[in-house]
Amino acid sequence: MFSKSHLWKILSVTFLGIFCAQVAVANTTLITMEGGKPKAALAKSWKVVKSGQYEFEIDTNAEVKHGIKLTTTHVKDSLEGKLGGSYSVKVTPQGVSKVLVSYSGDENKFLEQVSKTKIRAGKDVQIALESSGSDGGIRAKTADRPPVDGEVKVIALKVDGVKITGKVNESKNSKIASSEKITVKGTIKGLKPSDKFFFKPEKKDGDMWIPVDGSLQ
Repeated sequence: MFSKSHLWKILSVTFLGIFCAQVAVANTTLITMEGGKPKAALAKSWKVVKSGQYEFEIDTNAEVKHGIKLTTTHVKDSLEGKLGGSYSVKVTPQGVSKVLVSYSGDENKFLEQVSKTKIRAGKDVQIALESSGSDGGIRAKTADRPPVDGEVKVIALKVDGVKITGKVNESKNSKIASSEKITVKGTIKGLKPSDKFFFKPEKKDGDMWIPVDGSLQ
């Protein structure tokens, strides 16, 4: 039998361990936003390299999951998986602690989305992709629905980098007609020819449609 004092010591150590583990993985995004300004989280610092491109220096001592240290691969998989379609995000590791992040669209909206995107490890990345409806069986199920007002449903014909060429399956947007062949700027994780996807057109850049932020899925 444990004495009350001995039992209390065991419980204290256990609770302290749980608390420390939670603190170690408290930061789950690269940055947070306070008053419209970015604040450090998993990223220790950042700078604008040029228009549409940021460099983030990450804290490689931080944990993205208990016992798993943060790496540039975690950042790449998480940001590209979540923001690759809506912001054309492309992450290029620069050594072990820096990543170069290219994006399209409004800078403030991009930073806001980065502050909401959890950096995950291993299988957690795949779970995040599936929950966003961007890959696998979730994508197939989502493609069965009709487009909502202002949206276009497209059958992909060719996927080439940040360009998707396809034939409009059904349109509920006056800018684009059904059966029209179009090119859309953006990427969708796991998208293959013959897959269906959705977007709301914002404007046209040459022969390529630019989706409304967050509408490409």
